[in-house]
Amino acid sequence: MDKSGKAPHRSGYGAARLISDLMNPLLFPPVMLAVTGWLLGLSTVAIGSLFGFALLFYSFIPLASTLYLYRSKRIRSLDLPDRKTRNPLYLCSILSALAAVALSLAAGVLIPTGVLVITMVYLLNLIAGYLINLRWKMSMHAAGLATSGAILFCFSLLPFYPFSLTAGILSLIILLLLLPVTIWARYRLSVHSLPELFGGTAAGLLLTTIELVLLNNLW
Repeated sequence: MDKSGKAPHRSGYGAARLISDLMNPLLFPPVMLAVTGWLLGLSTVAIGSLFGFALLFYSFIPLASTLYLYRSKRIRSLDLPDRKTRNPLYLCSILSALAAVALSLAAGVLIPTGVLVITMVYLLNLIAGYLINLRWKMSMHAAGLATSGAILFCFSLLPFYPFSLTAGILSLIILLLLLPVTIWARYRLSVHSLPELFGGTAAGLLLTTIELVLLNNLW
C-alpha cells in the first residue's frame, strides 16, 4: 500500500518510492547550504553549523508541521496529492525560512554573502510556490532539484570562483541525472501529472536564475 492508501499495481513502485523519499525537497536546503559553504572554502565547523542551522529551519520545522497535520488527519498522505492541503505547509515553511533569513541578516559578517543569498532564494521560491499553489499544483520535488541545479550552475559561471568546475559538474549531475529520475518516480507514484512535474522544473530553474541575478546585482 502507498501512503494514499492505494495498492501499487505496476513494476518499479518500490524504486519510485525510495527515490521519492530520498529526493524529499525538505532535504535540499541543508545539503545546498553545506555544499555552498564547502565551495566557499569555509571551515568544517562553519559548514557543520550551516548544515544544522538549515536542518532546523528548512527540514525539522516543516516536517514537524507535516507530521502533525497527518496524525491529526488533516492530510491523508505525506505525498500531499491534494493541492489545497499544501497551503498550510507552504505558510509554515515560509515563516520558518523568513526566520532563517532574519537570523542570517542579524549575524552580519559572520554569514558569507553567498550563503545569505541562498537563504533569500529559498524564501522567495517558497513564496512563489505558495502563490502558484493557490491556483495550480506543481511538483516541489522537481522544483527543489531544479533550484539546486540552478544555484550550482550560476556558481560555475563566476570566473573568479575557485571551485567553478566542481559546481558545474554537480549542477549537471543534479539536472541531467537526479532530476529526470525523480520526475519518473513522482509520476510513477501518481502524485503528479507530467505538466505539474515540468512546471515545477521550469519554476525552479527560471525563478532561481532570475533571483540570483537580481540579488547578485543588489549586493
